[in-house]
Amino acid sequence: MSRNFDLSQAPSDGILIFPDYPPAPTVGQVLSAAAVTGAATKLSFVPQAGGSGGGDFPMAGVTKTDRSGVIVLGGQAQQLMAANSARKGWSFQNKSTADMWFNDLGNAADPAASNSVYLPPGAYYESEPGGASVAAISLYGTTTNTPFAAKEW
Repeated sequence: MSRNFDLSQAPSDGILIFPDYPPAPTVGQVLSAAAVTGAATKLSFVPQAGGSGGGDFPMAGVTKTDRSGVIVLGGQAQQLMAANSARKGWSFQNKSTADMWFNDLGNAADPAASNSVYLPPGAYYESEPGGASVAAISLYGTTTNTPFAAKEW
């Protein structure tokens, strides 16, 4: 037996899920998605082969690579991460008392550039799920030898 859910989204309403009948899916059921005509998407939960549920969902793990360091020379852009077509996400924290900016569009970070993102002391940034840039990421810090923490996955 499968349980079908219609997924619809209005521009200002967020995502709404309407089950066509109860009960809701349980642990041990597998999710599949299929596009339906129009703007609707149908999601189906079906029991795993040979069972009636009861197990954990298989979860895909990621391996994070540490890109932490320090600002090599204050007032100049430096590479934070090279372009990476396999990048799924990344995070950054300014662990200093100095200002920092990043640019994830493949351009050099620059405080005067409208496409560089400001990270005040202590600020944390994490790329959007499914929206991480695969371009080179540049970092600009105002003060030499100020620390930051960064990870890529």
